[in-house]
Amino acid sequence: MEGLWVGFISPADILQEFLPESKRLPPRQSRRLFGRSLEQTAETATNTKGDFQVQFITNSKLIPGFQIVDPSDNPRIKSRNDGPTGTNLLMYAHNVNWKDNGTKFDKLELNLKLMSSLSGDPFHDPEDSTGRTKWISESERGEKCLGQLAEFATEWCSRQHRTFAFTILIFGRYARFIRWDRAGAVVSGKFDYTEQSQYLIDFLWRFVHLAPECRGKDTTVRDPTPEEEQIATDKLAEWKEPGSDNGLIVYCILDGRLKREFIGWDSTDGQPLTGRATRACPVWDIQQESICFLKDSWRETYRETESGILRWLNFKEVRHVPTLICGGDIYQRTTLSQVFAATEFQNEYGINEQIHHRFVVDVVGRPLCLFKSSHLLVMAVLQAYIGYMDAFRKCGVLHCDISEGNIMFDENWNGVLIDWDLAELHHGGNTTEMAGSHYRMGTRQFMSALSLIYPEKPHSLQDDIESFLWVIIYCIL
Repeated sequence: MEGLWVGFISPADILQEFLPESKRLPPRQSRRLFGRSLEQTAETATNTKGDFQVQFITNSKLIPGFQIVDPSDNPRIKSRNDGPTGTNLLMYAHNVNWKDNGTKFDKLELNLKLMSSLSGDPFHDPEDSTGRTKWISESERGEKCLGQLAEFATEWCSRQHRTFAFTILIFGRYARFIRWDRAGAVVSGKFDYTEQSQYLIDFLWRFVHLAPECRGKDTTVRDPTPEEEQIATDKLAEWKEPGSDNGLIVYCILDGRLKREFIGWDSTDGQPLTGRATRACPVWDIQQESICFLKDSWRETYRETESGILRWLNFKEVRHVPTLICGGDIYQRTTLSQVFAATEFQNEYGINEQIHHRFVVDVVGRPLCLFKSSHLLVMAVLQAYIGYMDAFRKCGVLHCDISEGNIMFDENWNGVLIDWDLAELHHGGNTTEMAGSHYRMGTRQFMSALSLIYPEKPHSLQDDIESFLWVIIYCIL
């Protein structure tokens, strides 16, 4: 998350931009009582349970259909809500049974992080006159809080299919709103909720009246029916990770005007909150009743779409690459952090717009490391190389990420070159100039020597060819 915090947006602008007003007005509440109660919440967060604050928010009738809970109330869970780390209060739908285990990240709607004093604030608001360049707190407690916020949001967005998420950070008598997405985190300026409690009242009321997709839920996935689950469990048994408790999930993809659905084992592998956030797995095509492979990620919009590259390669009959079945960008699902990035607070890399991208191909590969003989290994790399040269000569495309993980065996033990998400078009001996491409991407162990020595050098055909050599050496060693 370093360099990807965007601030500061006023609390009023956060509400205006991300939480449109509900047609229904919130119940009339005493602002003074609300502010004092939340102040007591923060003051007692590090040494008592959150019973009072939970009951107050619930009884205020600001969150109809939802519940605010303190997981430390569950005697079966060893509480983390103690000491200087503060308290996490969690919002779930009213019908979620949260007491059967720890934090139910897959059902979580909203996180409230409570710190006992101003020293827990990980940010510094800019001065009125000159501003600050060091707006991230360098205090030990502030840095710890910052790490906990990012760690919690990362776990949350890994275990639940979300397009964005919200956190309310409360410290002493002040609060901030934080909106997370795959490009960064937008942070509001702090406000004194004992004097400006309407911000919190409006946030909670508007949030619970939003449609699921406006609260950050990915509505293009769903739980399978019992019949679908039974079929997929049998068809996908060999790809079930031993000891994993991950369930099945149904992904929806628009193929023209037709909605197609694919079911696969849900992936909750830990990964950074920002970036491509790739989920990839074998899936069962519900309509066509066949096994295929799905890839779900957040691509940077200045890059070519991987599905578009594959469609072009298939049209030109490039050998030894996957065949695209369907998929592409998910309409109007882009990150927003980059929109609010204030110039003086951007890091040296900047923050790039990303868009949700999902597609399905025919190849369910086997890892190259499973080769049974040196002949099989070299033949697979040779076939991937043939596919690569086809792509270069027929389509003018460079792969830009040749690696051991991106050459796979198909069901007949032939080599297939996959993962074209970093591919670039080739013009006049070099790749196209990519606006926003501030640093070289790829798999470092397999990058050419010149690419490592001169990271600003445009990627070339020779760089990719050298990477094929490093793949063979890596696998043999």
